[in-house]
Amino acid sequence: MDDEGDGIMIPHVIIELALLIIIIRCVYVAFTLAQNRSRKWLEIAFYLSVAIIAFSFLV
Repeated sequence: MDDEGDGIMIPHVIIELALLIIIIRCVYVAFTLAQNRSRKWLEIAFYLSVAIIAFSFLV
């Protein structure tokens, strides 16, 4: 029996993969938004913030 509770355990590798995908996607979207003529700075800041938070969970 698990000491962690009755919840379903997600393997650590899958969590790391998901965080890596989040980081890559957010950096890509922020880079794409930054290339546009009319830059939406709030959206760029949002995606970079999500990437930073995901990176902090990964490390």
